[in-house]
Amino acid sequence: MGDNNMVINDLVLYAQKDEFDKTYLSLNKKIRAHSVHVGLVTATLANSFKKELSEIYSLSSDAVYMAICNGGCYHDIGLCFLQDKIYDKNSPQDTDEAETIFCHPEQTGNILNRYACVLFEEEGEKQIALDMGLYHHERHDGSGYPFGISGDDIPLLAQLCALIDVLDKAIDLRRSGNAFDRAVDKIREYKGRWFSPVAIECFERNYNEIRDLYLGKHKIVPAMHK
Repeated sequence: MGDNNMVINDLVLYAQKDEFDKTYLSLNKKIRAHSVHVGLVTATLANSFKKELSEIYSLSSDAVYMAICNGGCYHDIGLCFLQDKIYDKNSPQDTDEAETIFCHPEQTGNILNRYACVLFEEEGEKQIALDMGLYHHERHDGSGYPFGISGDDIPLLAQLCALIDVLDKAIDLRRSGNAFDRAVDKIREYKGRWFSPVAIECFERNYNEIRDLYLGKHKIVPAMHK
């Protein structure tokens, strides 16, 4: 009987993982590429807070790094409910479209909770993904969404993720050779409003490494090129 239960559990987990993979792949290529970048670059920033994050999530530093990379991959999965024409739209969204976009962090949280048993081995890994997914559109001054929280009420990791989420979306090297610099100017412009002083200071300390990720010999490809 015990063996049968193990087989059934394995089949259930396999089915759930297969269902999750289909959900993730329903994201368009731009979103998937952007998500990978956010995970990698946020993990780079988070190295400045190894001790703090290890204590917060009860994980080793290496495990935190990997969990952030994975969490970045999932942070926008709630956008799978959007049609590509809404996400890629250049003109302002109508009321219904905007409401759908504003809800995507909560949709992300719902998806991650639903598939937690097949995505995460440790509770800390799950919490990292949830913090990145639920709060990356919150702003230091409280002007963000979906909850409108501010300051230190926003998890530290989410503060870093929010900054990189905006940076990566703002970069389009195909259109302009100085797009990275213009994106950085935008980040600095919103210090104390969108982004916390802690996040900005961390960004400045890691500026050269982040610039190298986008412009160096082994650069990552900006999301807008996908």
